[in-house]
Amino acid sequence: MSELFVKTNEFLEKIKENIYLQSSIISFDNDFVDENLFEEIEFDLLHNPNDYYPLGAISEIQLIVEKEIKELNEKGVYFFYCKFKIYEKTYKDRLNKFLEKYEDADSIYFLQNELRQYLKPFESNKIYKHLDAEREKFFSYTRDRTVRFLVEQARIIGYNITINVDEFEYTMSYEIEKVEVLAGYSTSTVNGKKENKLPLWFPIGLGFAQGEIQKKIKNFSAREIVKEYKLLGYQNYITSTGIESTKDPKNIYSDLNKLKIVFVYCIENNIVMCDEFKKAYSIKLKEIS
Repeated sequence: MSELFVKTNEFLEKIKENIYLQSSIISFDNDFVDENLFEEIEFDLLHNPNDYYPLGAISEIQLIVEKEIKELNEKGVYFFYCKFKIYEKTYKDRLNKFLEKYEDADSIYFLQNELRQYLKPFESNKIYKHLDAEREKFFSYTRDRTVRFLVEQARIIGYNITINVDEFEYTMSYEIEKVEVLAGYSTSTVNGKKENKLPLWFPIGLGFAQGEIQKKIKNFSAREIVKEYKLLGYQNYITSTGIESTKDPKNIYSDLNKLKIVFVYCIENNIVMCDEFKKAYSIKLKEIS
């Protein structure tokens, strides 16, 4: 980012020089110097009128940063917290460059690197350390949309990512797990015929799409239903699936990737979908739009 925000970096370096200069003057005139001297001088230069910056440096920094952010966005250049449409457009190219540079890496490593950056507090980046409230608001929307995009990309390659937000500490973190059922495709029996390259959970997803499982669950347990589908051990895909249920790798309605697989299959095979399934699919599409 340093090569992008040239004027901002130059201004920050000048502030640093002025801090050292001011501290050397104070140190020369005093036998004892407080260990917090640098922080005090920096605060004074930023927030109070002084010989270097008549109105304080903070307003000047914000103006310079805003100008460079605007210029980069207008040029369509990628940088941390650029507009989401720029992030999305440049994602594939940056991913490919990452995989070319690190030949033994998988896509998930790139995703994790991106997440780590976007889940850091804004002020941890020296360029954005002095953002005003309005810019922080803009960036928070960009961050949330970008993180949702990364979570979706992870699902496509077979990983489930959960974002954790600590409201008290103002921190965000993530947990990641490999979802084997998405990674491995096998032959499944659907409506009495073999379908190649469909996930093992697919017959259950199709059962929900047609409204069959919703009817059966009224009279039979999930364990009894999966026996019928010859999918012993997959009963959690029935008990976890629901529009109002929490996000879970086994909640078919909370996973757009799973919903797409079933939806496309139904369209291609002229299978009528029930209203509940279509509603679940519509909700997930709206979340990423």
